[in-house]
Amino acid sequence: MKDTYTCAAFSIEFVRIELLMTFDVPLSCCCTWGWHKLLLLSDQVRSFIWSQVGNGQLISAWFDKWAPQCPLINFITPRDIRDAGFSLSMRLSDIWNNGNWLWPTAWYDLYPVLINLPILNFNNERDKLVWKDNNDTIMLFSTWGVWNTIRYREQPVSWHSIVWFSQCIPRHSFFMWLILRKKLKTEDLMMKWGVGVWNGVRSLAGMADVSGKMDDIMDWLLVRAKSRSVRNILGRLVVAATAYYVWQERNAHLFTKDTRNVAAIQKIIKSTVRWRLASLKFKNTPNVVRLLEAWDIPWNIDLQSDVV
Repeated sequence: MKDTYTCAAFSIEFVRIELLMTFDVPLSCCCTWGWHKLLLLSDQVRSFIWSQVGNGQLISAWFDKWAPQCPLINFITPRDIRDAGFSLSMRLSDIWNNGNWLWPTAWYDLYPVLINLPILNFNNERDKLVWKDNNDTIMLFSTWGVWNTIRYREQPVSWHSIVWFSQCIPRHSFFMWLILRKKLKTEDLMMKWGVGVWNGVRSLAGMADVSGKMDDIMDWLLVRAKSRSVRNILGRLVVAATAYYVWQERNAHLFTKDTRNVAAIQKIIKSTVRWRLASLKFKNTPNVVRLLEAWDIPWNIDLQSDVV
């Protein structure tokens, strides 16, 4: 029974995607949001959806992309298909027999592209829909594969490893990403760093000589962007936590009466970073032990190799 359900679900999926990829379905104000989005994407993704040949019983001979020359309907007219005694609903297994194509020999003169079609080797497996990306890598159809192929791409930025790293605090990293993408008014954010919060936490990050200007902070971090030493990772954590809580306090001043003084903000930054450090694994080196002692973290915690 399970195999029956699996076969039925696969057939439904095959038919739905085949309909979407084969025909130019008009947009309608009555269609659902999901179907509307699929129709908008159909032209963009059609060339990446391939049919992987198994037994040939689910693949359309004319409309599916099962070879580089396909779909055959792009150059063989429906009239020629009918005149040759075929139908538009025929499957791939219907036009191949004992190692030979069943279409008229005259078609090779009319459509020379047929000469280069691959030899088919049917097996007992079901046909599969697969995704073939920009690098001609074939994979099973998945949301991730579609997104990774059709997404908009830009050149990698120099600061990506400062923002996104395995030891980061995700919400802080997202906030740093917004800052560096200039999605926030950083002049408001940085206004009090030089004389307030930043001066009280920068020494614990090994950045005592770094001013509160964002350019100076980024210059210090960029030089060490590829380093996985505990001190440089600590610097990224402290910078991101400081930016996050200073901005949080800025919003509290603007929209609520629940505000904190500089000492309270520094305390929560140190507490947040301390808890993150306590959850990591370190190599047992003198530098690591000194750093853990400076942050009041027991140096005899699990010392391994997550951070150099």
